[in-house]
Amino acid sequence: MEDTVDNADIKKAYEWIQGLVRLVPSSDDPIIAFKAPTAEDFKAKGFDDEMVNLTLQSRWWPEMVADIIDTPEFAEPDESSEQVLQYARDVVVEYFRKRLGT
Repeated sequence: MEDTVDNADIKKAYEWIQGLVRLVPSSDDPIIAFKAPTAEDFKAKGFDDEMVNLTLQSRWWPEMVADIIDTPEFAEPDESSEQVLQYARDVVVEYFRKRLGT
């Protein structure tokens, strides 16, 4: 089966998902919050079943979700919460580019 999702849709998807990655308000170390979207969330954003299958049904999706949440563990102690947040959002782009291309 050949994928018919184009690069614009892939970019739209990862930019939307990046926006779902947030910091948990805290006075201590940065904590990343990410509630993974459901198939219904994807469809509400205008994505078709193919995009749902290429993401939520893939083997790499759970690994990406875990890596997003675990990002603070890999940050340097002196990095700001905003920098850690950006790293977590970058995880999304890296996974999408490696697995789906852009």
